[in-house]
Amino acid sequence: MVTEKEINDILQESVKIISHRVKSWHKAGLIDEENLKYMLEREVSGNHSRTNRKGVKNLVDRLLNPKKKNGAREDEEIKYIVESINTDNDLGKQLKKAFFEKYEKNIVSARKTSGRSKHNDFEILLEGEEEWKRIEHKGCRKLKNIEDDCKPWDDSCQFYNGDPKPFDICKEYARLWWNHLVKSGILTKTYDIETVIPMFNTWLKDAFRQGKPMTKYVKELREKSVKKNGTASLFDERKKFNKTFVENHINEKDIKSMIKQIQPIYENAMKNKDYWLKINGDIFKEFRFKWFEQKNIPNIVKIEIIKNKLDPMFKCICDDNTHFTAHLRWGYNQGITNIRLDLK
Repeated sequence: MVTEKEINDILQESVKIISHRVKSWHKAGLIDEENLKYMLEREVSGNHSRTNRKGVKNLVDRLLNPKKKNGAREDEEIKYIVESINTDNDLGKQLKKAFFEKYEKNIVSARKTSGRSKHNDFEILLEGEEEWKRIEHKGCRKLKNIEDDCKPWDDSCQFYNGDPKPFDICKEYARLWWNHLVKSGILTKTYDIETVIPMFNTWLKDAFRQGKPMTKYVKELREKSVKKNGTASLFDERKKFNKTFVENHINEKDIKSMIKQIQPIYENAMKNKDYWLKINGDIFKEFRFKWFEQKNIPNIVKIEIIKNKLDPMFKCICDDNTHFTAHLRWGYNQGITNIRLDLK
């Protein structure tokens, strides 16, 4: 495993050298990705006067996260899949053939769906059937084999984009963050904030907001963080708080509550899909793909904390021996807005 000294040394080099070295480390499985991400965050915030540092962080983040895709590109891929099925081009033929070989059913048509409430990307009509089947597309830009027993969303983005409101764990996280860092005056003192500390419910609206802050206090905090750290995110505060939260503030009652609250969200996300189409690689060049059928939705029987992560992460174990991950995180700048619980 690559040491922290080796990471620190390489981070002082040019973007080109960092790109080559980290890519080779990553392919060889020699890098602790969570540790590297944190050190990159520190590098950016601690050296904001050096113009190439943000580019370094973005570069290495892309190398470590091939699952991250531009939304416009994903939309383009889905449109192309639907078009290919309907025009019966080479891609369409491949998709139809593989589907028939696996399920003995012919795809005759496809159409795109839209809207977050749909929980799927496009629909197909099967020969001899009247009801359209709902398809979730999951992809990874990295070209690699797809195993029969993998989860369709492996190497891809979450299957539930986590609204925090249904989850007590998000509310507890927010309450403790506010008590420890906001109400206590720690952030006010650290960042020389002039705005009066807001009441919890006022601050919570920003903490749960999907986008830029609206309250004067959080706006000033964000501006002062950029000035002090070179980044809007409170990386150091996030790391220290999350460690304490995971080690000292999650008990058996919280776990039981998570099981109860995640299960219906999980079921709702899954019941809106009949099949999954997993694609690895570039669909316009070289790729591999596999169809998966959405079968019976299992029940969560156990949740375990995944240790040594920057964010609170939980392994949700189901009664059919499958599992998925619940990831509690900030979606828009660390410590600023958009606390969420993603399911993946």
